[in-house]
Amino acid sequence: MKSLKLLKISMKGGPMFNGLNKIKEAGAATPTSLAKQTSTVIVPQNQNVIALNALQSGPKTSIDLRESHGILSPSARISTLRKSFKIKTVLVKVYHKGTWRRNIAKYVLIQGLPH
Repeated sequence: MKSLKLLKISMKGGPMFNGLNKIKEAGAATPTSLAKQTSTVIVPQNQNVIALNALQSGPKTSIDLRESHGILSPSARISTLRKSFKIKTVLVKVYHKGTWRRNIAKYVLIQGLPH
């Protein structure tokens, strides 16, 4: 499967946008080319969904979310999720990579209590 490239396109026309041919020339995958290559299109989950799924399985520290789930900025993801879900933060002490880390955020999803 081709890797997707981001392109800056102006929908008004002009030098930046000459239709799908310009996108194809740049080597970016289009919905049609993806459909021709495979029968199913894999849609990556955004980091908010990944964080929510992780918290539904139990409390997670910011280190867990960063290293095990690939979330680059856990506090920002949790902040966004707090608009729809009740999430409690507890500061804990964690032994990580040979040393004790203090004041690491541990996030707990309070089940069934959306805002």
